[in-house]
Amino acid sequence: MTRAEELFKALKDFLAALEETIYQYHDTRATVAEHWSERLCKSYEKHYGKKLVLPRWNDIKQKYLITAVR
Repeated sequence: MTRAEELFKALKDFLAALEETIYQYHDTRATVAEHWSERLCKSYEKHYGKKLVLPRWNDIKQKYLITAVR
């Protein structure tokens, strides 16, 4: 099991986090981020025959908030 598989509960959540990272990095925001998820979802559907809908990171990030234990 990879680190990403251990951390994220679903592939969609991992991809949403990746999309957010691409968007937040200023060098990729204007180039890669604009159509990244659209192209990814089209490729996924073409390969697997299933539609992939990515959630917005802000809608799911509460599932992954790490709280400090004292």
